[in-house]
Amino acid sequence: MLAWRVTSDRAMSPAQSEDSGLAADRGTTYATISVPRDNGQIGIVLAERSDLSFPPMVESINGPVADLLAPGDRIHQVDGLSTIGLTNQHIFSILCHGDGPAIIEIEYSFPEYISHNSLCVTTKIAQITVERENGCLGLTLRGGGEYPLVVTNVRMNGPVFKTGQIKPGDRVLRVDNVSLLNKSLAEAQHILKDVHVSGYTNLTIEYDVSVMQTVELSMGPLLLEIERPLNEKLGLILSNYSSAVNLNDIYHSSYKLNEVQPDGIFIASILPASIADRCGALSVGDQILSIDENVVDNGVCSLEEATALLDANCIKGYTQLHILPAHMFVRRRGTYMRCSRRSSEVGGGWFRCCCFFLLDAGCTKNQKTRF
Repeated sequence: MLAWRVTSDRAMSPAQSEDSGLAADRGTTYATISVPRDNGQIGIVLAERSDLSFPPMVESINGPVADLLAPGDRIHQVDGLSTIGLTNQHIFSILCHGDGPAIIEIEYSFPEYISHNSLCVTTKIAQITVERENGCLGLTLRGGGEYPLVVTNVRMNGPVFKTGQIKPGDRVLRVDNVSLLNKSLAEAQHILKDVHVSGYTNLTIEYDVSVMQTVELSMGPLLLEIERPLNEKLGLILSNYSSAVNLNDIYHSSYKLNEVQPDGIFIASILPASIADRCGALSVGDQILSIDENVVDNGVCSLEEATALLDANCIKGYTQLHILPAHMFVRRRGTYMRCSRRSSEVGGGWFRCCCFFLLDAGCTKNQKTRF
């Protein structure tokens, strides 16, 4: 199969549409990519358009090209020919027929990630292992050079999607042992494709985590509603007891956890970069009191049953957790506690990575407060 390559330098289009002329105002940029022609199948679906004075837009992609293009990309040139004035059928004919790979100039929107301009989030770094499928990862990168290399698209049911740990807006820092710092888009795409020596690739990512000072300052149980797409896991591992090791990291070193070891369902660990991690409202040691209004404390529910409730498909788009934050066990004993959670100022509005409502213990849905 022919290999592909990507160059981040902007190609000079002989004809620029009014739409592409707005690129600077819209925060878009250009890249030239080289896509293999695989037996006349290119794997690109273009959106229907009635005005041929605008360049065609990618509607969907599949196959290896999904690591190079993303829905929303505008195609300005194919093999040096401007797409302005050409029908989609004509463009497909050029894409699918020719010698060697198709050289495509695209215009794309460079995304802003929340931590770049927000005081409401902090960042974390995690290494995610991805099993490739046919050599592909199923994610699209944009940026490079002076800009971070940002994930702009994760292909549905692709290798990266199946991890549940990499989202659009994440920044890729390393591929296996190769740093992407100051790498161009072309260099990054080459590394993503060729650096691996097995079917697995380790991606080191930087991602955003919401800062929730309200949780740290809470004086009782909290009710959280965490936005959760259908079939995605929260990323929580539960236990029948609170983790002494992790809680001692949070609380004052003179506190003896085994003297206050309540029964119940607790968060034993949180998967890095998961929905639960990104929301910023949960910590190891938190006690789970109910899951989607199903009471799980006081021996009402076994560990296996509580885990099944967490893993159930999320039809309504969010999961509701009633929790007792870990620091409350210390406060109940009147023990001095120095909490290590982030205490940055919390702003208003929904958080992008994981949206949720935060309620006081006794309030109703009509008393829901948005943070």
